[in-house]
Amino acid sequence: MTERFPPKLLDLAPVAVILHDRDAYVVEANEEACRSLGYTRDELVGKHVRELVEGMDPDHVARMQEHVRTRGSATYRAIHRRKDGTTFPVETHLALVRGEGPVRVVAFVRDASENEQARAALAASEERYRLLLDLLPDGVVTYDAQGRITFVNAAGVQAIGASRPEDVIGLSVLDRVHAEQRASVAERMSRTLQGERGPTLVQRLLRLDGREIWAETRAAPLAGGSVIAVIRDVTERRLADEDRGKLMERLRQAEKIEALGTLAGGVAHDFNNVLAAILGHAAALADELPPGSVGREDAEHIAAAARRAKGVVQQILAFARRRPSEAAPVDVSACIQEDLALVRAATPANVEIAVRAAPDAGAVQADPTQLHQVLLNLAANARDAMALRGGVLAIAVERASVPGPDAPAGLAPGSYVRLSVADTGHGMDEATRARAFEPYFTTKPVGAGSGLGLSVVHGIAAALGGAVSLESAAGEGTRVDVWLPRLDAPAPATAEAPARAVAQARRRVLLVDDDPPVARALSRMLASLGYEVTTDDTAEAALERFRAAPEAFDAVLTDQTLPRMGGDELTLALLAIRPGLPVLICTGYSARLDEAEARAIGARALLPKPLDLAELAAALSAAIGTR
Repeated sequence: MTERFPPKLLDLAPVAVILHDRDAYVVEANEEACRSLGYTRDELVGKHVRELVEGMDPDHVARMQEHVRTRGSATYRAIHRRKDGTTFPVETHLALVRGEGPVRVVAFVRDASENEQARAALAASEERYRLLLDLLPDGVVTYDAQGRITFVNAAGVQAIGASRPEDVIGLSVLDRVHAEQRASVAERMSRTLQGERGPTLVQRLLRLDGREIWAETRAAPLAGGSVIAVIRDVTERRLADEDRGKLMERLRQAEKIEALGTLAGGVAHDFNNVLAAILGHAAALADELPPGSVGREDAEHIAAAARRAKGVVQQILAFARRRPSEAAPVDVSACIQEDLALVRAATPANVEIAVRAAPDAGAVQADPTQLHQVLLNLAANARDAMALRGGVLAIAVERASVPGPDAPAGLAPGSYVRLSVADTGHGMDEATRARAFEPYFTTKPVGAGSGLGLSVVHGIAAALGGAVSLESAAGEGTRVDVWLPRLDAPAPATAEAPARAVAQARRRVLLVDDDPPVARALSRMLASLGYEVTTDDTAEAALERFRAAPEAFDAVLTDQTLPRMGGDELTLALLAIRPGLPVLICTGYSARLDEAEARAIGARALLPKPLDLAELAAALSAAIGTR
């Protein structure tokens, strides 16, 4: 053997070379083998490989020898043990040598300490890299050219709704993208795989549990045809942005409503003065005309319309001041009958009006003005829906019960009054129907509608403990049902106030109002009640007149909004001259004076304009009678 492998030849090899026989005993070794193991050649020859290899048992040796004999060679890693007992890693290649003489196995042994150190350093680096990625709050994934996930960090596992990385590795990236964005994401992935660094995108991703999340993603190409992507879950931020947007929209709507309230307060005084003149002259005219005459009926209709307008203004002012309406038992059928004249007057001739109001429908606890608003808004919507082709406007009032087949969801069980308004107009499609109750939403052209009609109806019904249901389809008309809780007891009969309450002994009233039509109307009303009336148009003139003759008047009726000196200031000045004087203050609208404040300064009452004859008679009679 030594002739085939002379020691000097073996010593030229850069690695350790060891020859052993078929029983694994060393028969020759070169200088590198001796140096690396710490033996002399004589000490090394004759040793069994088990003495040189850590942890190699006889069975292992036998399997290795058999492998070499059958296949001619083998390569393995092992741990060699030096003479001093220390160990070091090696990579060994075995080859079978046949020829003359005994069969030998030659082992080429390379010290693998540096490789092991490099592998250990690489493993440590990879572990640090993985720990670093797992500490990141954002998800990190890599995927191959087929779009299959090859790596995912802890945040990525959590974002995708998995419990461990193994549940994610191998999944298709596109399967985790919402169907609406899948095509655009596929195109972006292709460009990234071609080497293009992508921008930050906002995508809708699907978790393994099916839940949808919003994520910011950014991807960059890696060597070897793969891509790394960073995923940041922004679902909460997006929801917060949406909530903030909704809050801002509500704020804008609140500002609109506040502006409406300010506008309402600003115009209410002037509008009520106009109504006061209309109502006063209409009442006076009706009083002078024969009962049953057409002229008297017309005057009474004018007065009724003015009173209805007064109620609407009061409702607007209650809304502007955020004060609750004054609710009382109201017979719904009777209330609706009162509105029919106004509905008919505002409805074109090509629209037929059909009314079915059950007398026993019952009463609800509400402000009558609210019910008028409900019907007039619904009738206006129905009228507009049939403006071009005409049709039928059907109004019905009836009793209903909850639960019931057509009752709105969420209503408490019980008895209800149902007001229904239906039309045969163009109807609504599904998208319009879904937004029908939104404030300011309208399908009418600019200037033709405010978008508040149905939202006002819905708000009134909800405030009264009821609900609104809507049925509509494009081309098939619309029906709106307003459900209001029914009272067990009927509404009390309305006692008609006397048309006049004639003053006894010709009482004298000082009237102060700077609006000539209003002053004339109130003067005529007072005269019709039997009072002697003296009129001044400024507080200063009235105060000078009163100071000259304090006992000349039995009462003072003054407007609150007067130039230079208001009605409250005039009241204080008059009472300073003559304490106990009955003073009544009228106002179309006052932001600085309410009923309690008026009584606190000594006024007997604060009367809202416009006044009708019965209200005026009762107020003066009560004030003068309690001097």
